[in-house]
Amino acid sequence: ELQKGASQSQTQISDLRKEASDAQTHLADLKKEASDAQTHLTDLKKAILEAQNSTSDLRRDLVKTQSHQTTEVRQEVEKTRSVAQELRKDLTLTFQLEVANVRKELCQKEESLNGEIAA
Repeated sequence: ELQKGASQSQTQISDLRKEASDAQTHLADLKKEASDAQTHLTDLKKAILEAQNSTSDLRRDLVKTQSHQTTEVRQEVEKTRSVAQELRKDLTLTFQLEVANVRKELCQKEESLNGEIAA
């Protein structure tokens, strides 16, 4: 009877040791998974930071490009205004010369008609 009890105790101890060993193995696996997850999380944080930096760089470049394009457009508008002013001056001068020519012709015709009337 004592031997049977001792044998059962030995079996229980052996079973407990196996369960403890399995639990340690499972715990080691969980620690490895946690470590892998932490590494993956660190990699993700790094990738997010790099993406944010890239986004900031792109925004900065976009602002520079827009600023440069805005400056170019303003310069082009100023050139167009200058050309328009010169064209306006030229057209005004041409119109004034045409009006002067028409007046001159009318004066000549008036003098001619006055001469015919007087004769």
